[in-house]
Amino acid sequence: MIQYPLECRFKLFALTGKITITDAAQQSILFIEQKLRLKEDVAVWTDSNKTKQLYRIRADRIIDFNATYTISDPAGTLVGTVQREGMRSLWKASYIIRNTAGEDVGLIHEENPWLKVLDELLSEIPFGGMLINPAYHVDLHGRPALYLKKRPALTERLFRVERLGTMTDEEEALLLNGIAIFMLLEKARG
Repeated sequence: MIQYPLECRFKLFALTGKITITDAAQQSILFIEQKLRLKEDVAVWTDSNKTKQLYRIRADRIIDFNATYTISDPAGTLVGTVQREGMRSLWKASYIIRNTAGEDVGLIHEENPWLKVLDELLSEIPFGGMLINPAYHVDLHGRPALYLKKRPALTERLFRVERLGTMTDEEEALLLNGIAIFMLLEKARG
């Protein structure tokens, strides 16, 4: 069982995207390393040593606002999908999470898009990005499930993830992979 709160972190000035998600005991639960590719295809591991692969995330097309990201286990069995909500995501980050049957089961959405705008403007000023901390909701079946909030950090992006509702292990795995995709895409956005 995963112990909350979780911490999601990635370096700001790295050539490749590496995201580490740790639990309350500082144990790594997910590690993602994004290679520079036109079409996303990333492996999700338990830790940075890449001792055990848990999932694979693949985009269905090259760089597109409406790309769908398929999450599967190492054997290729579908876990679910995540899709950015197209042009709407330019203003307010919004991602739809679907189960194996293709049903909408979750949504990642920005709490206040103005905070994201301020965060981007202030991040151009030394230490300015530490002043504004946007937050994101992760809903499951229309109810709050997880809450992400950016935390002040100097050389990296750091998010705290709180658990708000109940979910099955399968739903939790799908939501955490959805957060990983969200982090990769939002990192590219700035």
